[in-house]
Formats: sequence, structure tokens, C-alpha cells
Amino acid sequence: MRILALDVGTKTIGVAVSDPLGLIAQPVETVGRGEGELTRLLELVAQYEVEEIVVGLPRRTDGSLGPEAKAVQEFAGRLRRILEAECPLVQIVFWDERFTTVQAERVLLEADVSRAGRRAVVDQVAAGFLLQSYLDRRMRDHLSGKDKRDQFKLVKRRGAVMDEEMIVLVDEEGLEHNFTLYRILEVDNVRYALLVPEEDPEGGVVAFRLEVDEDGEDVLVMVEEDDEFDRVVNALDEDDWGEDWEE
Repeated sequence: MRILALDVGTKTIGVAVSDPLGLIAQPVETVGRGEGELTRLLELVAQYEVEEIVVGLPRRTDGSLGPEAKAVQEFAGRLRRILEAECPLVQIVFWDERFTTVQAERVLLEADVSRAGRRAVVDQVAAGFLLQSYLDRRMRDHLSGKDKRDQFKLVKRRGAVMDEEMIVLVDEEGLEHNFTLYRILEVDNVRYALLVPEEDPEGGVVAFRLEVDEDGEDVLVMVEEDDEFDRVVNALDEDDWGEDWEE
């Protein structure tokens, strides 16, 4: 069984597919937008025996969702409805697609592909980059035993207490956790929240990545790898602390 990736644009949809083991991404084709787009995607799902579809979600550089992301979510909703009728076991997940088109353009330029040639394949190459990043992340989580990540959602902010903003997160089991917001910063184009747990304020900060889940909702994913945590902490001296928390 394979994984399909879609780079959804206003005029075309780039398509890539994984190998049966879910290790390598391969660009497949570019589907034109408009009548017949979903029919062609269903044909590809059947052809490659797809079990999961990764849809690239375009986020702004600050991690927020703009009109382009809303349009992609609307498209994914239409695709999900037809899948429920035709292929109910196929799941749709969203994946951050920032910079995939830039990467694709760079690779095609380095390969000396003509301008017309780049236009013809750039979307499917971008879908390949999108899918490969998703596959690599799945493999890292599997090897580290982190298939089930610690995800939290921001459920409420409790205002300021002595100039410190208090927030409440809820985990996947519905349990609430109280934190003090320490800093919001961006490292390597990824946004992080540094929070101090109320139950152990002397234990230091906890780092969370600001991501989007398979339903397109914003979530905070706890940073557990030491290397990533160190990168975030080491960036503190360079940060201007100018960003506000965005709900």
C-alpha cells in the first residue's frame, strides 16, 4: 500500500506517490484543476492502491493560515467526501508545504530544465518534496518509538498574573495542563512556544512546536529530541521577543 501526496494550486495539482514500503517519494503527474480533477485523483488512488493522502497546507512564514490554506482545506473537504463514498479506508492528512515549490524550482534550475519544462513539472516535483519530508518524519518517529506524539491544543488563556500570561493546554486524553507562557520564537522557519509548567516551575521550560494536525487544526507538539530542544534554547539570545501569542 502506498501514500499519495498532493500539492494543490489554483490551476494545477502536483501528485507524488511513495514506494510500497513508504520510504521513497516519486513525482507522478500534474492534474489540471476544474471538472474531472477529483475523478482523476480517484483513478490514481485505485491505480496505486493508496491508503493515505497527504495534502500540502500552505502556511505563512509565521505559521498562520491564509486564504490559500483555507482554499486547500475546502478542496480537501470535497475530496474527503468523495473518498468516504468510494474509498472509505483512505485517510487524508495535512502537511506543512512551505518552501516545497522553492525547493522544486531550485532542483529543476540546477538540472538546467527549460522554463517551459519547469512549468510542466514543478508542481509534481514539489509534491515529491512534500511527500518525502512526510515519509522521513514518519520513519524518524517510528525508529524513535514516537509514532504517537504528545499533541496538545490551546483551550484557553487565563489572562495575566503579575505580567505573566497563563494558558491551559488539553492533551489527547482530554486532560488539562496549566502553563506560563515564557516565549514565542521562530527557529529554522519553525515556530516554537516555550512554556513553564505550573506544577513544576523550577523544572525549566518545555518546548512545543506549533504545527497543524490531520484535521487542519493548530496543535502544539512537545519537543522531545535533545538536538531540537538545544537548537531552540540556543536561539534565545538571537530572538527579539517581539512576537505575540496568536490564538
